Amino acid sequence: MPSGPMHAERQSTTAVGVAEGSAGTVLMLSLVHPDFLPSLYAIAGVLRDGGHRVEMVSFSSPLPASTPEAGIIVHDCGQHGWTFGDRLRARSRFREKVAELVRTRSPVGIHTACPFTFLEGVRWQSPRVKVIYHSYELYDDSLAGFLRSPGTTRRNRQVRSRMVDADLICVPSRERAEYLRGHARLRTLPAVVRNVPRLGLHPSVEEAQTLVRGHLPDSVLGKRFVIHTGNASSTQCVLELIESAAQFPPDAALVITNVGVGAYADRIRAAAGRSGRSDDVHLLPTLPRRTMLALQRSSVVGVCLVRHGDNLESSMPAPNKVGEYVHAGLPTVGTASEYLMALERIRLACVVPTLAPESIASGVREALDLAAESGTRRRLEDAASGEWGMDEQAAPLAAILRQPVS
Repeated sequence: MPSGPMHAERQSTTAVGVAEGSAGTVLMLSLVHPDFLPSLYAIAGVLRDGGHRVEMVSFSSPLPASTPEAGIIVHDCGQHGWTFGDRLRARSRFREKVAELVRTRSPVGIHTACPFTFLEGVRWQSPRVKVIYHSYELYDDSLAGFLRSPGTTRRNRQVRSRMVDADLICVPSRERAEYLRGHARLRTLPAVVRNVPRLGLHPSVEEAQTLVRGHLPDSVLGKRFVIHTGNASSTQCVLELIESAAQFPPDAALVITNVGVGAYADRIRAAAGRSGRSDDVHLLPTLPRRTMLALQRSSVVGVCLVRHGDNLESSMPAPNKVGEYVHAGLPTVGTASEYLMALERIRLACVVPTLAPESIASGVREALDLAAESGTRRRLEDAASGEWGMDEQAAPLAAILRQPVS
């Protein structure tokens, strides 16, 4: 993969049917390509529909990137790079692009999605330019974190001290809002904006079936899919999930995406190979976003397990994939968290009490039965068009951008 200065030649801008935006321009800054942080595209769509011109600045996706919706511009700053020097040059290109857009677009708002982009955003803050910090992740600024990565921890501490300057802070769960208010000594509670997509994200059932045929063997295609998307890591308890598959109903199969390289991935493959249901366990690499969404649409149940306490993030999980499962029409099986228990209360999730394989398998069987009930599909559609949809969740962002200049 090319790196360093060659990336500059690969910078690109994607725009489809972009209007001027009567409500002014909003810049959205993210180191992660929006294909891997789907609520970014969802927020962009809501702001565009509210009359804003939306321009996103990001780095390249490692896979073929999806085309943004009409009215949204994506400025691709090339690959982020693998070496320290590559990253420095990449971030310099990013800063230059942001500076250019601030000068030429006179934005009314800058939405930032990580510590680096937040610190870039507040450089341009003014009474006319509101800065939103969307804290998608919780960042370590402890002494232990400093010993592991001094530079990153210094940045995280700087962000903690500057958060009070943000015009709006958003987090994906109430738990994280309460944590961040205390941790950063904020005057007000951050707004809760769940990690959810917009309606119509997934392909049709017919298109999905066509897309998945090339990725799954015949032994799996004829069965009910139980799918796990997102990180395939120890924190996500993928080994335990594979071990539970031996107790799935005979007509169910397990599909896991994002199985890459490394020691844990090797353990995943070994566990799948020795499973008594090995023909019904299918592992896939990281896929282009449209294919991954097609797999979700073709599935019956989604899985979201978390080993609580592995890190700060896992103690208060708020994963993208739960919102995607809702929009794909899937009940979710997962470990107890406020995020998932909100769905369990409306009978759209099955929370498992332990990570023992028999406990996970019992939750999967319960979720498969739930998926077959006549009222489940309607409840999922109602949730997707209501509080588990970005049209409702993004209200705090739209409101802050509508406020008059003080």
